[in-house]
Amino acid sequence: MPFLIGLALTFFVQLLAVSWYAIREGLAGRRGAMPYKSLCGLLFVADLVLAAAIRKPYTADWFWILSADLLLCFAATLVRNTDRKRSLSAAGALYGAAFIAEALLFTRAAGGRFGTPVFTVPEVIVWATLTVAFAALTFDTRLLHPGKRRAALIVLAAAVFLAVVKAVRFGILCQRAGGALQSLSFTVVLSALGLLIAAGAEIYARFGGGETPRGRLVKSYCYFFGRMLLACGVLFAGG
Repeated sequence: MPFLIGLALTFFVQLLAVSWYAIREGLAGRRGAMPYKSLCGLLFVADLVLAAAIRKPYTADWFWILSADLLLCFAATLVRNTDRKRSLSAAGALYGAAFIAEALLFTRAAGGRFGTPVFTVPEVIVWATLTVAFAALTFDTRLLHPGKRRAALIVLAAAVFLAVVKAVRFGILCQRAGGALQSLSFTVVLSALGLLIAAGAEIYARFGGGETPRGRLVKSYCYFFGRMLLACGVLFAGG
């Protein structure tokens, strides 16, 4: 019970922390908002620890791959706000590694639970269509201005799309299975949608039309609450 109460409290604190972070970044820039963004990241790491304390999934691949995913996300969150010359490239590499780990997480889970192949034809079609469409979008200078970072941006977007496609596919399988897996489906699919919205907003803010206070708030809520829901999925994933 204390751990469940702790989980509930983290969501309440995150409501405040994200708002503080968004306001502070608008006033003091990325480096000035570092403590607030660090708190936002620590909260999804705390959810992973609390969920693990309840479920004790220490022998499950799900837990360890998810731990790597969320810790990489946390590291990228910190690096992105250092505002140093190479912070964008370093953060992009960390995020890319995290999203590939996330895709691996859902691939292994789908194969282990439902016997699905590593890739299905619908997955490949959807992923390839999204990636090619985004690649074409980077050449439309009315919307995005990636400059020399076009190739890196396309690779990062491909990693995001792969994680999202794998999450939605796994979520559908869990929903059909019923029981506790339906709760897992809820956390996985919502976290994937949050990631997709946040990534799109970040790319547009960085390479497109700039960032507004409202856009920063929506992006941050989608990303951090999405990561928290994914961490809470440990409660339903077994292990």
